[in-house]
Amino acid sequence: MSRTAKERTKHILIAPTLAFFIGLTLFPLIFTIVVSLSHLPLGGKFQFRGLENYSRLITDRTFLIALKNTLIITVIAVIIEYLLGLGLALLVGREIRGGRVIRLLILLPMMMPPVAVGFMWKLLYHQTLGPINHILKLMSLPTFPWTTQPGWALFSIILVDVWQWISFIFIILLAAIVSLPREPFESAKVDGATSWQIFRDMTFPLILPASIGAILLRSIELFKLS
Repeated sequence: MSRTAKERTKHILIAPTLAFFIGLTLFPLIFTIVVSLSHLPLGGKFQFRGLENYSRLITDRTFLIALKNTLIITVIAVIIEYLLGLGLALLVGREIRGGRVIRLLILLPMMMPPVAVGFMWKLLYHQTLGPINHILKLMSLPTFPWTTQPGWALFSIILVDVWQWISFIFIILLAAIVSLPREPFESAKVDGATSWQIFRDMTFPLILPASIGAILLRSIELFKLS
């Protein structure tokens, strides 16, 4: 087969993938940008408005409040998820008794459907009939308006997200920790390095790429969902 024929065959083989990419990724992106720069009422005519929609958006009070709440939820939830996920990964990464069972229990929330999680926590958070406030009453502690006041609602959303998605950070960091070579760590212990020194100077720098990837992925998903 000549070089020209090989090139033609290569282009024919990648054409379906390219068409799939354009149809499902590039075209919706371009269409979204065009719509954002225009006014398109139902049954009306298309009107191009340039950056007018964006100028109205950045001065809209409702949008700015929603953006602020989204940033608060994203930053706080991701920080908590990373710290707890890292701690669990370091703990379970060691050879401990019942490690497989612990891993399974940590991963269970992530495997639950979001609809089921939302419905379950809605019942748990109910101000008068929810089991959380009921337990607090039995312990003679004050109850809380988990979903009826803005501040508590933000806290409640963060708590649910941490509960379900801490396992996402955990599984990524656990895979990174388990894949690390053992010899350098054994040598450091022989030389008298403490556990903190080993983590600070060896473990954390080696898992930093995985940490950045996990934080970015979780931040993107949380920012979209919020």
